[in-house]
Amino acid sequence: MISFSETRLRAGLSIEDVAGGLGIRCEEVLRWETGAHVPLHIMRSLQLIQAVNDLALGEAASSWIPPQPHLTGKAGDWPCRHADMVVDPSPSSRHESEPMKPDLLAFSHESSDSDRQRFFENESKQATKPASKKPRLLDLFCCAGGAGVGYQRAGFDVVGVDIVPRPNYPLPFIQADALELDPSFIASFDAIHASPPCQSYSDLAKRNGNGADWPRLVEPVRDMLRASKRPYVIENVEGAPLIDAIVLCGTMFPGLRVLRHRLFEANFTITPPAHKKHPKVHTFDKRKSHFGKTNEWTDFVQVTGGGNCTLAAARDAMGIDWMTKGEINEAIPPAYTEFIGKQLIEHMQAVSAKLDRNIAVG
Repeated sequence: MISFSETRLRAGLSIEDVAGGLGIRCEEVLRWETGAHVPLHIMRSLQLIQAVNDLALGEAASSWIPPQPHLTGKAGDWPCRHADMVVDPSPSSRHESEPMKPDLLAFSHESSDSDRQRFFENESKQATKPASKKPRLLDLFCCAGGAGVGYQRAGFDVVGVDIVPRPNYPLPFIQADALELDPSFIASFDAIHASPPCQSYSDLAKRNGNGADWPRLVEPVRDMLRASKRPYVIENVEGAPLIDAIVLCGTMFPGLRVLRHRLFEANFTITPPAHKKHPKVHTFDKRKSHFGKTNEWTDFVQVTGGGNCTLAAARDAMGIDWMTKGEINEAIPPAYTEFIGKQLIEHMQAVSAKLDRNIAVG
């Protein structure tokens, strides 16, 4: 059975197209895409796929979806899109009125009664399957996905949010202002990570005396995450006003070759690895005593705006192979959040086990 996400992609439709055509919010479509929201009635799946077909044909689709009083707001309230990592036919590649090929959808208007019966039987089996056991994490201020990919490797289903388009973000993505998200949407996730802008807190801003030119969002982000009642992590640079933060450094992780100190505040315990002595980093500066004695492919490098290595070497040093130079300059290695994510999952499992014991006793 073709999934909702695959059907949408083959139809050449974005999440906004589907949400706008059905008169619902992008968040609801994203829940269908990630498997978190399973329709209760078997007909819902049939109607969704038929609605996608109608949208692709330029027909009205709203009549195919039964009233959903739990959905509020307009689709346009939540501009969002799916990550662009999948190459699929776009609406511009075909005439708007060109009908979709029957084999691109689970069924078509011309399907026989037996086809429809098989569809119902298959959907019945799908509806009774247990949902994904992976916990869901919301990656706020996600940039190009250094943090998100780490959490995915740790075992989370991750959805990223940023205020600007992030075409290289390799996971499901919503373009929105993180501070304007619906609290109920935030609370629909099992955990939250946030990397608010760091420029105001950086050493460069302190040296230039222009820290006030940048937003200082750590405090409002913390308030928002605390209100969600979910486990959370806030990441930022040294100098940011994080509370009881731990420091992670590339020397703590085998395979990384970048120092990149970052602070992590959390409302659960994170135990960091041992912080090893910093080695000398590869340099292009002939004034340095170790110039010519290091190799950008084997030694530590500096991944910054100026930098001292090629983009290819920076990608290798950070464990990131999909970012541009500008993106990787601001990223954290996925190894950092993979490490944190594993401890977060252990924390969530311990909390769940405690609740189960309390229920059994009570």
